[in-house]
Amino acid sequence: MGDLGPGLFTTVRVRDGSVWLWEDHLRRLREGAAILGLVVPDRERLLGEVLGAATGLEDARARITLPAGSGHEIDVAPYRPPERPWRLRPVTASPGEDRVALKTTRRERYDGARRAAKGYDDALLACAGGRYLECGVANIFFELPGGRLLTPSADGSILPGIAWERVLRAARGAGMQVEEARCGPEQAREAVDCAVTNALFLAHPVASIEGLAGFPGRGLARRLFSLVARTAPEIRIIP
Repeated sequence: MGDLGPGLFTTVRVRDGSVWLWEDHLRRLREGAAILGLVVPDRERLLGEVLGAATGLEDARARITLPAGSGHEIDVAPYRPPERPWRLRPVTASPGEDRVALKTTRRERYDGARRAAKGYDDALLACAGGRYLECGVANIFFELPGGRLLTPSADGSILPGIAWERVLRAARGAGMQVEEARCGPEQAREAVDCAVTNALFLAHPVASIEGLAGFPGRGLARRLFSLVARTAPEIRIIP
């Protein structure tokens, strides 16, 4: 059988009997499925299967996969969020990747970058010219002097994560100045703090980027977590 093309997946956090940001995950699955010709199960059925698979786990991550062709799979495991601030290593991303804006099962771009960042907590994917894109499993935010937030723009070269989108909406709704623009070593050196976001831990501090001075840790990750949590009643954790 020939290559059927990529499948789709999303990874959710299940805690306190609820799926964090469920509607966001479902929306992204449906949008991607419409593009790739896949079928998303009924909302209530899929939600019930995820919650059922996580029964007995206090905190879990569940990966929902829509393989190329038909059907769906749910893989559940205990989840423990990262504790120490992350150290990132810039890794040049391979060019010409298609469907970057969809979370497909073709992960060579990210898996290769993470292997190249062995010994670090994650890779920071970058263009050949040095422009930062995203991390292997997260998006990135810089806090510049004056409280301005800076993040790489979703121009087709990054996967705009669910937590990333939530942070943008919540920060702008709170009156913060947020810019989607070029991020590179120059902007990182100017930054007073840095955080990564994904749908499992929402926001987590970055201690350093290889080759640059470390970040002092002024609470950016905690503030971003709080912004998102205030918009999602199922998230009952006080950062």
